[in-house]
Amino acid sequence: MKDEEIKKTTASDEGKRVIVKRPVEISPEAKEERLLLSGLLIEQTEDLAKAALRRKREIEEREIELNSGRKISIKQINDFVTAHRRAYSAIFPNENPFFKHMFRLHPSLFVLDPNEYIKPPLAGKLLKHLTYDRFDIEILPALRVLAMPDGISLDKCHQYLTPKGIEYFTQFRDQANEMMEKYGDLQWYEFNLEYSKKYKLVCQPKMF
Repeated sequence: MKDEEIKKTTASDEGKRVIVKRPVEISPEAKEERLLLSGLLIEQTEDLAKAALRRKREIEEREIELNSGRKISIKQINDFVTAHRRAYSAIFPNENPFFKHMFRLHPSLFVLDPNEYIKPPLAGKLLKHLTYDRFDIEILPALRVLAMPDGISLDKCHQYLTPKGIEYFTQFRDQANEMMEKYGDLQWYEFNLEYSKKYKLVCQPKMF
């Protein structure tokens, strides 16, 4: 949820429900971190005139130290991350079987409805494992700086993926679908073992 919503009905509205959005507050540090990353991502795409090549290399080699202490460089993320937020479009619509397969395979999700808009936290962890974790290690931290400053979800992480990033992301989704389809109900462990081995992911059975 991007903003906290307050729902109220007044007499003048003649019974109509009015939704008032309350702005989400993020810390000055998170704002500064977000602006810094946004500025560098935008700068590296500009025409740098005579010093284009030299300036491009300088910008790519800069490192940003995140609040977590992790350092990332523009060179490692500029193919996949953009500061220009894309308009939201569903990557996992109900007609795509991704969550249906996931809920069918996982014992903790089996009895739940995969079409519910608000999904349990576990579903988000599994989605991250099957898709975002397949990018280079620097990509997700950069996406979170832009989409989730202070851990507050302002946007979806995939809204800050470049067209190339979206292409890879949907490919990861489809490859997960293809493999999940081969397994029977409640066989998450067997599926995850094979998927993690094939795509060189860390498989932590206890976590899932």
